[in-house]
Amino acid sequence: MARIGYVIVSEDVYGSDRELIIKNPLNSISPYSLPGNFSFVIAFSIIDLIRDTSYHLTIELKDPNKKDVIQKQELDFSYNPPPQVAEKVKSGAMNLAFNNVVFKQEGIHTLTVSVTGGNSHSIEILVHPSGDKE
Repeated sequence: MARIGYVIVSEDVYGSDRELIIKNPLNSISPYSLPGNFSFVIAFSIIDLIRDTSYHLTIELKDPNKKDVIQKQELDFSYNPPPQVAEKVKSGAMNLAFNNVVFKQEGIHTLTVSVTGGNSHSIEILVHPSGDKE
């Protein structure tokens, strides 16, 4: 059964098939003020993939009151590498960009990535304004 490995929130992710560069991993999200917009990228891995199998991913971001910050994101994909690759590699990585997400509340937010079968990985990330308070 496929499982989510790591989940990382960062400023950006780039690279090639053989190299993944995660730029400025974030330990907090800090729009100038609240409510306020903030753009970020999430990078995550999926392990124990089975060749010629279809999968369904969901991504959810909730505020401290368990209310949706973004609409639930859903993605379907199939793992169909050549047979010689599938024997050696049973994992993959994805990254998704979220632009101008509106954060309304300060505090601990929960980001959850789930894959077919109910396996999920959640992380908590602090949201706070970065601007000067007068």
